Amino acid sequence: MSDFFHEIDDTISQLNLIIEDKKILDLHKEFASLTENLSRLDYMVGRVPYYIDGMGGLSNYFGYALAVINRGIKYKGNNIPSFIEDHELNQQEKAYLRLLKDYLEIIYNQLLSEETGQLSERITKSRFQKIIDENIFVIGKEDELLEEYIKHSKNYRE
Repeated sequence: MSDFFHEIDDTISQLNLIIEDKKILDLHKEFASLTENLSRLDYMVGRVPYYIDGMGGLSNYFGYALAVINRGIKYKGNNIPSFIEDHELNQQEKAYLRLLKDYLEIIYNQLLSEETGQLSERITKSRFQKIIDENIFVIGKEDELLEEYIKHSKNYRE
């Protein structure tokens, strides 16, 4: 849990750097760091069934977001290119990354001890499982991220 907590924190920090910093010299390098973070989270979540009985076989949006950021995707007739393809961060990509960060912050805050600013010592195995089930193994998060991207497109009409 501690490693997972710190990886979530690192990923949020990396997302903040990409989204908020106007003077990123090497966007490709920052996205490489972000994709490493997401890859580690995807791996950790994939390993949860080996440590917590009754969990597993479910998809998570970390690996999916990693693929979208690195390779792009076609979704509902929309071509979403790799985020680093043009070496610029556009409004659609920022919207996608902000929502991803929001999802991660929800998890982080549920694991956080407000007294210490670290992983709460009160997080039990069953509480951790509930946090994972309610926030990561959720069908539709991938689509919500893509819908957020599309919603910020110039051609978007409701």
